[in-house]
Amino acid sequence: GSTRCTYRNVGEANMLGAEGRMELRDGERSSLQAGLVLLRAWDVGEDRALEGRSPVVGTLGGQWTLPAGGPSLGGRLSLQAPRPYYPAETAVFA
Repeated sequence: GSTRCTYRNVGEANMLGAEGRMELRDGERSSLQAGLVLLRAWDVGEDRALEGRSPVVGTLGGQWTLPAGGPSLGGRLSLQAPRPYYPAETAVFA
């Protein structure tokens, strides 16, 4: 079976985070980027992690351009840790 989860209002939450990004360039034709976000989001009333907020998100990207201002090719990949969701205390069926 499936588990139904819902969003609800939170009386008090604390969030603390850090974000970093780095970019490496090889002249004008290519570049690589990497980023990392760390987040501690806490539901104070329930004493648990805040729903729907991933504690870790990482990104990798790159771009390469043909000489003489030609077309460019780029891409980005984003990975995140599982986001917490909690089963609804009262099931509501629509």
